[in-house]
Amino acid sequence: MRNKVAYLITLVFIFFAFQSVQAQSYHKGKKSYKKEYYKKKSKQSKAYAKYLKKEQKALKKYHKERQKAYKKMVKNQRKARRNHPSWYGHGRYKNNHGYVYFPAYKTYYDPHNRRYVYKNRNKWVRSSSLPTVLTNVDLGRVQVQFLSRLPI
Repeated sequence: MRNKVAYLITLVFIFFAFQSVQAQSYHKGKKSYKKEYYKKKSKQSKAYAKYLKKEQKALKKYHKERQKAYKKMVKNQRKARRNHPSWYGHGRYKNNHGYVYFPAYKTYYDPHNRRYVYKNRNKWVRSSSLPTVLTNVDLGRVQVQFLSRLPI
């Protein structure tokens, strides 16, 4: 009986000893797992910071190019305004970008192409110079209509 009890105690001792060794090795593995986890997280955060820096640089470049394009567009608009006839600089023409029609003289002005369109001997004539009908007329004071979507 004593042998059986001793044998049983030995088995219980070995079982618990094995469990404690297993638990220690489990905790050791957990520490290395934590190390690997934090190492991986650190690497990921560095990669993300690098990615963000690259994106910010690209965004800055994009905005710089857009600003440059905007300045160029404004400059071209100013040039386009300067190339119009002097009467086109009047205040009432500033916000109207369509065609200008002079009903009394049956003449159109196309601001996009900077041309006058009028009928001469039953033919439509396109000319960049002022038509003879409008030579001595103050076009800043004449009655006009603003039209859009004309097939001129």
